[in-house]
Amino acid sequence: MDSLPAMPDRQPPPPAPEVFETRRLVLRACTEDDAGFLADLYSDREVARFIGGDRLTADSASTQAQKFAAVWRAHGYGQSILVEKSSGEQIGRVGLHPWPEWDELELGWVLARRSQGRGLAQEAAQAWLAWASAVRPAPYLTAVIHPDNHASIRLAERLSFTFCAPT
Repeated sequence: MDSLPAMPDRQPPPPAPEVFETRRLVLRACTEDDAGFLADLYSDREVARFIGGDRLTADSASTQAQKFAAVWRAHGYGQSILVEKSSGEQIGRVGLHPWPEWDELELGWVLARRSQGRGLAQEAAQAWLAWASAVRPAPYLTAVIHPDNHASIRLAERLSFTFCAPT
């Protein structure tokens, strides 16, 4: 899992901090040990329906956690597990993921249903955007969002993403 290709023709950025803190959140690098949390997060069909649905099983969550950890090792950034400061609960994931086959760097987010609608995904995404703005790991970021995921579309708009239709 450690042999992910680098983004083409770019100098690697300085690594992101493995722990970000915002007013309400701690964002820490996703590791292989987060497979159980990811499986639990994805077990809610309402959470998983726009990001893979029934394909998000315990086995695929384990594979995904390994991939996320490998991205951190290979690129110095990746997906963060969100921990709510007030409760110490893990509530989702937010971070950057390279897609070398498309030459894209995606900012993605997934929150547990109980944590949605409180601005937490926006707070975490803004921490990643601040880092990306400072170090420029790619010329731009993308957010791949299912067209029926209206809440994520609204968040992308609040984060100043510009809509581009698939080609």
